[in-house]
Amino acid sequence: MTASALVRPEVLAGLDRVADRGHHGILRDARRRIASQAGLRALRLFPAASLLALAAAALGFAPAIVLALGCGLPVLLPAAMAAFSLARVRSGRGAALARIDGELALKGRMQAADAFLSHQAGNAFTAAAVADAADRLAEAERATLAPHRDSLRALPRDLWLAFAGGVLLVAALVLSTGSGSGELASSGGRPATPLAAAAQALGLDWRNQGDEAGGVDEGASGASARGGDVPRSDQGGHGAAAMAGHGAAGSSAQG
Repeated sequence: MTASALVRPEVLAGLDRVADRGHHGILRDARRRIASQAGLRALRLFPAASLLALAAAALGFAPAIVLALGCGLPVLLPAAMAAFSLARVRSGRGAALARIDGELALKGRMQAADAFLSHQAGNAFTAAAVADAADRLAEAERATLAPHRDSLRALPRDLWLAFAGGVLLVAALVLSTGSGSGELASSGGRPATPLAAAAQALGLDWRNQGDEAGGVDEGASGASARGGDVPRSDQGGHGAAAMAGHGAAGSSAQG
């Protein structure tokens, strides 16, 4: 006598429904766990991405690129990893029934009954195990599976680093929107970027050199433009000297 002959066909259908219920519970727990992991990864990646965005702003990149580096990288990379992990989630029939047994503290009754029914040979012990599981099928089908609590938690260090990353990202956006093409800031003539400040400190700022060269050129051009006035002043000086000479000669003659 087989074990399947000792039970009604609705028992097999009930086990199938219980297994489906356990399968959905496993998938829900997996989604919650993967989402928690993705959020924690994004939180820990945000400071590094903000520092990269600040470097991009210092190099003169557009604000859109700076924002994409600071916000897009911490979101897209963990999201891609989460999608890959979700695609690999699998739940077998045994694991699904084990989820129900663990939730209702059935001590493996559903798993044992399903294993006994899958074998052709049976005895009184297997028949009793299947009958015992059949009495608990209604309870298993109505059971509400509580979500498993995830042990992943953000540490205080992670929160402080995320706050520092936010400050860096705001600074990067201000720097990228205020620097433009790298010109000096309008307030106080301060350098708009750290690179410009370093260049100015080392005397390598091509903008200041250009201004100084422009001032020299303007001075030279102004002098050349006024060059026609110089001979006239010289001529005036020679004329005054000649008049003084004639006056001295006249005085000596009168004496």
